[in-house]
Amino acid sequence: MNEQVTELLPAAQPGAAFRKPLPIQQSSVLGQIFAMRKDLVGHLMALEKVHGPVWKIAIGRGGMISMLGPDALEFVWKNRDGAFSSARGWAPYIGKVFPGAIMAMDGDEHRYQRRIMQVAFRKPALRTYLDQMSPAIDMGIGAWMPVNQRMAPRQMFPLLKQLTLDLAASVFMGVELRQGAKDLNRAFMATVAASLAIVRVPIPGLKMWHGIRGRALVGESLSSAAAAEARNAHQRFLQRVLPCAKRTGRALHG
Repeated sequence: MNEQVTELLPAAQPGAAFRKPLPIQQSSVLGQIFAMRKDLVGHLMALEKVHGPVWKIAIGRGGMISMLGPDALEFVWKNRDGAFSSARGWAPYIGKVFPGAIMAMDGDEHRYQRRIMQVAFRKPALRTYLDQMSPAIDMGIGAWMPVNQRMAPRQMFPLLKQLTLDLAASVFMGVELRQGAKDLNRAFMATVAASLAIVRVPIPGLKMWHGIRGRALVGESLSSAAAAEARNAHQRFLQRVLPCAKRTGRALHG
């Protein structure tokens, strides 16, 4: 694969018959972690100025190759010859908190799970979601500026994140806004945060511990929502996905 990666590097001269060696950024694991957590985009842009669009960071057992730009993205995402593995790339980060996630699958299993999920994102389903979301969006935005506090300053990012999670809980999982969604949102955010935890073992009080507990709560909520969908005719996300999985007789992963 290194030979394929080096094809993305500019040759020293037009028509040169050799490939440039892959540039290597020597750094400590902690140094790279803290630099990326402080300013990921700025850190990558600084390394690009030094090494160009492709370089290798010498950390861990095998190191990490970074590739920037449209050609690199096409090369990786199309993955025509199967040189890249989503499972091996994502499992170390999300395996404990999102076991069996579609983004961490390869090959036939990934294609099978993706086909099931696509049922829930066809045009008729999207129209139904929009009908459910529109009044909830109006209500959520209205709550940002209470009548008696019109001129009070607001931080937009937390408001947008909360509204997005509330909508996802309501439309996809059947949890009505403000009725249990707060705990579910908090659990989901803890689960996501655990994927970037520096300490990768579930020590009480640390991110991985909170993430695994959050994952359990999200799983329980999903199971309850699935049971409820089996008893009603609401056109929500789970109602469209579950019948497809049942017809195949195979498990649906989260």
